[in-house]
Amino acid sequence: MRPLQTLSIVLYTVVFIIIGAALIAISLELITLDQIKAFYETYNLQTSIGLAGVVFILLGLLITHFTFGGIQRERTIAFNTPDGQVVISLSAIENFIKKLANQIPEIKDMRSNVIASKKGVNISARVSLWSDSNIPDVTEKIQGIIKNKVQDMLGIEEPITTKVHVAKIVHRESSKSKSPKEAAGVTPQPPYRNF
Repeated sequence: MRPLQTLSIVLYTVVFIIIGAALIAISLELITLDQIKAFYETYNLQTSIGLAGVVFILLGLLITHFTFGGIQRERTIAFNTPDGQVVISLSAIENFIKKLANQIPEIKDMRSNVIASKKGVNISARVSLWSDSNIPDVTEKIQGIIKNKVQDMLGIEEPITTKVHVAKIVHRESSKSKSPKEAAGVTPQPPYRNF
């Protein structure tokens, strides 16, 4: 997060806390409207309140610009070729990584989140592994495959860092669980078969 975004978020948080506390104080009659009016008239705060309003409007516009501009920038990777610019959606890369899970039998399920920045491409993979897998070997294998395949696919020189988060370890079922009738050797028949 950029320093200006952090500063504006902190400032908005403080302002909302102060406004909330003032409204609570007014509702509990700890501060009366006459006291607020007398304070306003004594210190002639008209100019200060107007300037504060302008600052808050500008900060609101800046936060909106940084938030939506940053989301749009971070959800694509763009590079130039001799024929023009190429833009790749990060969701396309995430889908590609999800399909890579089929190459590793120890993975039950995998989801990823890809973030592109000036420092490179950061990939965070959230995996569910089968319980009979060796976690250090499998995670190293996952990182290597993701990094190599994405590097080959994109053909970019920026570093690709891969973080693997093991979210679940799932037991494999040896065979489908049978109903009591199937276990006893009785084959179930569809209803109304003879009609």
